[in-house]
Amino acid sequence: MARRFALLFGLVMGVAALVPANAQTIPYTTIDGRISFEIPFGWTVFEEYASIIVTDTDTNTLRGGLLTSAQINGADVLYEQITGEAVTADLILQMFAGGLPEIRANMEAELGTALGLPDAVYTGPVEIAGYSGATGFFGAAPIYAFDVPDGILLMSLNGESVDEMVVVLETMLETLTVSPFSFDASVYTTPITADNVATLSLVTQYALPGSTVRDFALLPGSDAFFVVNSGTARLVEMTSGAILRSYDLGDLRVRSIALSPDGKVLAAGSGLGPEGERIAATIRLFDVGTGETLRTIVADERAPVEEVGFSPDGSLLAVNAGVLLIYDAATGNPATAPDRARDNFAFSPDGTQIAANCLQQNYVLCLYDLDTGEIAVPLPDDEDAFPIRYESVAFSPDGSAVLVGFIDYDRGSSADLTLWSAESGELIAVASGPAGDFGRTTHRNTVEWITFSPDGTLVATVSDDESLRLWEAATANGLFVQPDAHPTRINRVAFSPDGTLIFTAADDGIVRIWAVSSSG
Repeated sequence: MARRFALLFGLVMGVAALVPANAQTIPYTTIDGRISFEIPFGWTVFEEYASIIVTDTDTNTLRGGLLTSAQINGADVLYEQITGEAVTADLILQMFAGGLPEIRANMEAELGTALGLPDAVYTGPVEIAGYSGATGFFGAAPIYAFDVPDGILLMSLNGESVDEMVVVLETMLETLTVSPFSFDASVYTTPITADNVATLSLVTQYALPGSTVRDFALLPGSDAFFVVNSGTARLVEMTSGAILRSYDLGDLRVRSIALSPDGKVLAAGSGLGPEGERIAATIRLFDVGTGETLRTIVADERAPVEEVGFSPDGSLLAVNAGVLLIYDAATGNPATAPDRARDNFAFSPDGTQIAANCLQQNYVLCLYDLDTGEIAVPLPDDEDAFPIRYESVAFSPDGSAVLVGFIDYDRGSSADLTLWSAESGELIAVASGPAGDFGRTTHRNTVEWITFSPDGTLVATVSDDESLRLWEAATANGLFVQPDAHPTRINRVAFSPDGTLIFTAADDGIVRIWAVSSSG
């Protein structure tokens, strides 16, 4: 039962303040701007995963967050998908010590009977023995639930000085204000450049119901984006944070997505069954506007679909399912694919080539002609050039260069990010930038994703090492590093079409947006 409590709580949970020396309390507003409150002087507040953490930096910590009615409703479905069991009245009662009207209405409709829960949400601490939440193991921590606008504020008390923590909690509640989420991208009009990137900072975040955000894509010509988390693809409205539509593969877990260039078709790839078992790689194409399935492609390979992508003209769909597969996007029929190529890939901007791993040449990347499937440009086949398998690859917007990011690799002065000529296959530059954690001038772990800015002058990369880095595209010289961009592995990074925003998506279940100062 403790694990079930932990699972439900983890599904819905979802910076230290500058303090004047004479302040009695410290004001704080969450990254997404929804919650503001004050805490007594001497305590510190920061955010991790989707949790608010207030601590005296000694032994006492309050940890929790706001559960909106929308998040709670979404958790009902996710909990049942993962456990195979419905969220029951008893579970809601024990978890929240009461319930919002929305929760009661949902559960009563599901069960066909009145629950008779009290109107007041807060009825005292709820003891959960061995409670383990989304951000760590806290033991038997009392959890307080309070009725706040559009949701429930849950705070757990962990430490020895309970009386002191209660004072902190009371101060928070007395000063607490909760506002609807709102983000106006039009406020940010300054493109990110080499001259102002030093002012890049976090401006908001989306704590999504569910877990790891494995994939991310902006919907062209709209104020919305797609994410993949908890095995489902979701369309999220940027301004409100509302989930507009979900796209799933039934019992299969969505692992990767791609949008057609016109934004009308969503490709969602799987290869894992409901218990995580390997099945035939499956790709389903959806109509973005209606959510209807257009066609389903089932490959012979039994492997997870790690990446899907449309060619620039939308006519082809490439799939990384252990080997590189290419299909006609309109029919789902197989198209000419490079022989024995594998791993993650990238289409050239003109749609004539695809970059992928040459299996016959060990770890080396090759540029293949899409018409013939033959190697058009091989990159050097030597240990210095490709010392270990690459993880990420991207063409520059003009197609003249290819940037390659490697699996966790640390051998002397060798870097894990290299820039190559797409015409000759010659090495242009080895990336090196400002020192981050441990003095490293490159990523410390696997380079998970690479993206160029719309004008092709900058490159953004993210990694297992939790950092976001920006580079000068022409030289691979490092310009900026944010060592703690997320508290977990970062899986995706993307620029907005006008180059004013950067999006990062990570294992913490959060999408963050970054922008530069307008005076930068």
